[in-house]
Amino acid sequence: MYDRVLAEWGKEQDRCSREIAWHQVAERSYKDEGATLLTLATNAQRLLEKRQLGV
Repeated sequence: MYDRVLAEWGKEQDRCSREIAWHQVAERSYKDEGATLLTLATNAQRLLEKRQLGV
């Protein structure tokens, strides 16, 4: 019985490790996308201001 429970816990631990790794990758991706959106918004504001000034 001990061996069976140990094997089940090992599988569960592996599954949790995979899910944590997936979430870490997703978190980096979300941060990158957020930075890109902030850059885009900043550039859009600057370009709009230039356009309104006729530059």
